[in-house]
Amino acid sequence: MVFVTDNDNAPASEGPVIIDYESFSVLAALRAHQLLRLARLLSTEHSHTILTRPLAADLLSHAIQVEEFLDAYGARNNRLWSRFRSLTATIKLFADISYKLLHIQHSLPSYQLPTLKRDFTEATAQTLAFTYDILVRASSHILSKAAHLNLPTPADDLNKECYREPLPPGRLPHDRAMRQVSSTAESVTHMATAYLNLASESQLLHIVEWVKPRQYPSCFPDPLSEDKLRYLQLRFHSLQALYDTHVAETEIESLDTDLPTLRGYISIVFHLLEITTQLIHHYERHLNAK
Repeated sequence: MVFVTDNDNAPASEGPVIIDYESFSVLAALRAHQLLRLARLLSTEHSHTILTRPLAADLLSHAIQVEEFLDAYGARNNRLWSRFRSLTATIKLFADISYKLLHIQHSLPSYQLPTLKRDFTEATAQTLAFTYDILVRASSHILSKAAHLNLPTPADDLNKECYREPLPPGRLPHDRAMRQVSSTAESVTHMATAYLNLASESQLLHIVEWVKPRQYPSCFPDPLSEDKLRYLQLRFHSLQALYDTHVAETEIESLDTDLPTLRGYISIVFHLLEITTQLIHHYERHLNAK
């Protein structure tokens, strides 16, 4: 016996609807307008001091939105639009990394870290100059690609003064009561031990000091891989969360000046691992394709 349903009489399913390039370009011009304005601002400035947290955050936000729009229409697999999508992803990546580096740079004084073996402050500034240079070049390339795709060049330039970040010295009064957490002492002991163990597990990161830059590609995926770095990143993030939940703003923290220093080390390592994981992901997925 054969049962016939309405589905048996339905026409064969059709393939995906294809949008014409002209209609898509109109949509893309609207969605990418603010990103292209930011790219124009970066490409016309000649000082890395313009790279502030407000600018990096705005750049990141609009790059995310444009990338999601492009992905929704399959730009990654389209010969005409894939390059524009790739440049958008590059801007997103390095805007995010720049924001994290700026966060570290501004937070260093509050971390109360002793003098490091190497000048970490100077190294952070040098790395920011490097990421700024990448953003400038990516901005110039995306503007050229936009012109090639007949996207209108934004005529309404942004005012760089809108992205200044004046930060007068001073802090608000610390006048809240101390938090009462019963497990603070146990958490401190666990955290210190876990930090030392993680420091030992992180020895693989020192490979950058043992090899020359031209040998970096040989480090992936062994001993360095996105999977290994993401594991370490999550472990340090857990330590940071443990501190903030059980130690921060307690009486024990106020009495032991070494604890905020430990929190500073954990936070810096965590953010650097975030950045490293992002870069290795980008390399493994986009630059190391066979």
